Amino acid sequence: MVVFSISMMSVICVIGLLCSVSALLVFSNSTFRRRLGVQGICRQFAASGDFVMSSVVTPTCAWNLYKLAHSGYPPSATPRSVNYSIESIQPLFTTQYLNAVGFFTALVILWDPLSLIVAAVDRFFIIRQPLRYSHEKAKALAARCIAVCAVFSIIVALLPIVLRIWRYNFFLSLIIFVDSEGAVVFLIVLISSFLLFLWSISIVSCKLSFGHAIDRGATDFTFEERLTRTLTIYVAVHTFLGAPLFISVCLMKFVHNVFDSNDPKEILQSTDFRVFTYISVFLFQCNGIIKFAVYNLRSIRFRRVLLQLPSHFNKKCRKIV
Repeated sequence: MVVFSISMMSVICVIGLLCSVSALLVFSNSTFRRRLGVQGICRQFAASGDFVMSSVVTPTCAWNLYKLAHSGYPPSATPRSVNYSIESIQPLFTTQYLNAVGFFTALVILWDPLSLIVAAVDRFFIIRQPLRYSHEKAKALAARCIAVCAVFSIIVALLPIVLRIWRYNFFLSLIIFVDSEGAVVFLIVLISSFLLFLWSISIVSCKLSFGHAIDRGATDFTFEERLTRTLTIYVAVHTFLGAPLFISVCLMKFVHNVFDSNDPKEILQSTDFRVFTYISVFLFQCNGIIKFAVYNLRSIRFRRVLLQLPSHFNKKCRKIV
């Protein structure tokens, strides 16, 4: 199980890095970004989170599992809610290491839904007030909102480092996450509110878009579908990939007999649950890869700019030489 998990995370790490770097380069293209407007700004912010996931969170998950498995800390011996006490793993992982990795993990968890919220609100105002909508003003406002979201994420990620009652520790034997129940409840409520808002505004946007088309007597709803479908797909992908990890965290923290039981039946269920937690971490780490595939499937311009990247870098290298 350990060898398989490390191999899977290594593959996810390499593919995720290629996808996130490619997405960042495409969204940094001035012409492509100008055409996308607010959506391009939001996707570039999300792609930066995917890069942090592939370059920091996923490699450290593999490293954590390797160190624990080869140092007398088998995952099958995990206690109920927190995998290992801070004191027991201090020779392997310092507090500074836990804080650094936990900080970046919290950033990744927050950046994706926040970027989707900014994109969803922008799409809502396009549909609700199309004549009053200004692309230039919207882009300037979106850039400020993304900056506020980044600062907010950094503040939340720093709380377990600043507050002693909250701290980063191992969770699910792989990922480094907040330790105290108060911090877990806070993040669960925060992420739940983000998801609830995202689905609510997506449904309202779809209803408004198709309602406007029906009012003007339209028979072809291709434009309305294109306007709302892509963002709905991103929200659905984010929910599908994050929900298993969300469920695992809730069960690990609040169902205390998941691991602690002498009943063979419950021990078997505990093994099944551990497999579920590993799968949930893998899905969470694949977020950037799946989004990159959606970008390619949904946007001809994205594919065109992506295919032009090698020739673009070749020309730059020739100029340098």
